Amino acid sequence: MPGLARLLPPNAFVIAADSGVRHAHAMGLRVDVVIGDFDSATVAEVDAATALGATVLRYPVAKDKTDLELALDHACAVGGTGARIVVIASATGRLDHAMANLLLLVSLAYADVVIDAYIDGWLVSVVRNARRALRARKGALVSLLVIDAPAVRVTTTGLEYPLRDELVYRSSTRGVSNVALDGAFEVWVDGGALLALREWAD
Repeated sequence: MPGLARLLPPNAFVIAADSGVRHAHAMGLRVDVVIGDFDSATVAEVDAATALGATVLRYPVAKDKTDLELALDHACAVGGTGARIVVIASATGRLDHAMANLLLLVSLAYADVVIDAYIDGWLVSVVRNARRALRARKGALVSLLVIDAPAVRVTTTGLEYPLRDELVYRSSTRGVSNVALDGAFEVWVDGGALLALREWAD
């Protein structure tokens, strides 16, 4: 993902989930931990990371969690309450993994951290029972998808089609295809969590 490395904090603790080690190195990132069952990363890629000081956490292929969930669990353990976790992933490939990992972001297990995810050309943020100020370039598409409750109340500012304490139902399309009016907008959520998706790449 060209240009993405410059958006990350310079002192970021980098956890690579399996073949994520390949992409981290391509971005010029120094990897602190490589985690997963290693069914897609090569031995050479893992060895290159360990040669630069990375710790390897190896799990069996027959496991109960995806590599991303393992990585998020470890990030929470390292960062603690209030940590900001940035996920870099792709939705290409297996649809089941892509959907499961997207839904994973709103797991209650991660309620005490702040999660943002760069997924292909989209930036996805979790907004849970709070107000969150978010950024998007002017004119970018913005979609709000309710995930973990039958319905939540949503209020927005800075979007072309505002929501004003509106009850938005899970699995509805009410929050799809909005537009950012400027470089920032705000979302208030009461009663659950949603994913705020917006275009980040040109």
